[in-house]
Amino acid sequence: MLRLQEEIDSCVQNSDVDYETLADMRYLDFFLKEVLRMYPIASPFVTRRCTKQTQINGLTIPVDLVIAVDVLSLHYDPEYWGPVSPEEFYPLRFEDETKINPCVYFGFGLGPR
Repeated sequence: MLRLQEEIDSCVQNSDVDYETLADMRYLDFFLKEVLRMYPIASPFVTRRCTKQTQINGLTIPVDLVIAVDVLSLHYDPEYWGPVSPEEFYPLRFEDETKINPCVYFGFGLGPR
């Protein structure tokens, strides 16, 4: 938390905070994403309807089947969020977002904001 406070103090020199100032606070972005990874504010499940018959690992998914994805299981899966334990609050896991699979992070659910 000290690192976050130091970033805020160095970026905010007066009481006026604008979009550019917030956009420059990278660690704040990492911090908020980590909070939402651990405690997503959307539904604990994301549902989707299959629009065409699909086969995954030998399993046939028929048209119109509704599939529910358990968000917390994805957010705490060490395969996607390691090498630091997903149980540990570690904002720097978002430092290189090219390493994060976009299909396993649902801080706000899924879709446009």
